[in-house]
Amino acid sequence: MFRRSVFFSVLVLVALGVSVAAAQDAPKMKLVDTIKFPAGYIDDQFSVSPDGLRLAYVTVQQDGKSTLVLRELASKAEKTADLSKITDEPSQVFFLPQGPEVVVAVKGDKTTFVLFDAEAKEITQIKGQDHLSWRVAGQALQLVAYRLDKTSTSVAHTVTLFEAGNPRKILKTMTLRTDAANRLTVKPDNLEVIHLTPDFTKAVVKIIGGYNKATDSKFADNQGLYDLETGTVQKVGLISNNAAWDRDAAWFIRNWRQRNPVRLNGVPTVEGIDGSFQMGLGILQWKDISPKFQLGRFDFDTFKVAPVQYLEKAVLFVMAIHPQNPITLQYKKSEKRAWHFFRLNAETGAADDLGQVQAEETTITWSLGGKFVGLMRLSQNWTVGSETLELYQLP
Repeated sequence: MFRRSVFFSVLVLVALGVSVAAAQDAPKMKLVDTIKFPAGYIDDQFSVSPDGLRLAYVTVQQDGKSTLVLRELASKAEKTADLSKITDEPSQVFFLPQGPEVVVAVKGDKTTFVLFDAEAKEITQIKGQDHLSWRVAGQALQLVAYRLDKTSTSVAHTVTLFEAGNPRKILKTMTLRTDAANRLTVKPDNLEVIHLTPDFTKAVVKIIGGYNKATDSKFADNQGLYDLETGTVQKVGLISNNAAWDRDAAWFIRNWRQRNPVRLNGVPTVEGIDGSFQMGLGILQWKDISPKFQLGRFDFDTFKVAPVQYLEKAVLFVMAIHPQNPITLQYKKSEKRAWHFFRLNAETGAADDLGQVQAEETTITWSLGGKFVGLMRLSQNWTVGSETLELYQLP
């Protein structure tokens, strides 16, 4: 009897060991710096440089004066610039993917993008835009400014290219004009513009099928690419199901800012998800994401892709543990809430858990660059900033 009980206990321990191993977390990140500004608050818009060497953040004093602060993470040395004449509430702060330049976006009717160098000296302002991105042309980095203008009869997509090393110099301006329904004619094709590609130099279009008089029917539509630089159209493939294609196209229109589109839909389950976790290669072209973690432990409502993606073939995103997730509930337990940071390989679809930060807060803002994560814990009642900005190092 004693041997049986020992044997049974071993089996239970083995089983528990397997379940615990399966649920094992990524390591906790190390808190390496805490930046405080009690004279007001630190704005929730901040950025860690892609190489993880610098941090850009904005302080706002109680009288409303705002200051851009560029901080060297190793030495903690700082350079500052007075933003009071530019903005008291930046809509975005981010580094360029190459070089030391920092961009502060100021939202008005349109957006002004103010560029600063490593010494926090203003370089130039790119005014009257809706978005600022970049592309690599040969070996050179180019800034891409995008502006959308609509009237009752037309839509104009204006794309302006700048030399990153000399952003005062305009390299080229391209304008794509359509009617109010986003349609234009590039003989012999009639096109409907769906959305622009991440570098804004091409447009994904529907090539409208013509009318077949012999059969009294319409020819099938095709998907295509319209090149803004050359004014030419390339057919990509036949659209076999217009209704499904249009529904999916609407998703890309809503998420046009994503360089590598990712979506998470469904309900967490013990098996992982009842739904889909996918990256978009194009309209109706989705690749399943293969996470190396237990997806069912997370609160899907907290899934958020980083607003600025520096790596061409990777996507950074974040999710929080749901304390009452189905995986732990099956063992009649719950978990502490923690925010996990992930990197997705845009070529393979594999997603890795980079590390976690314990946090009971339901709202955070964050930036990941190199081996460092800047994290701000926000109050649900006041999400514009905090007196404290934390810096963590990846395991």
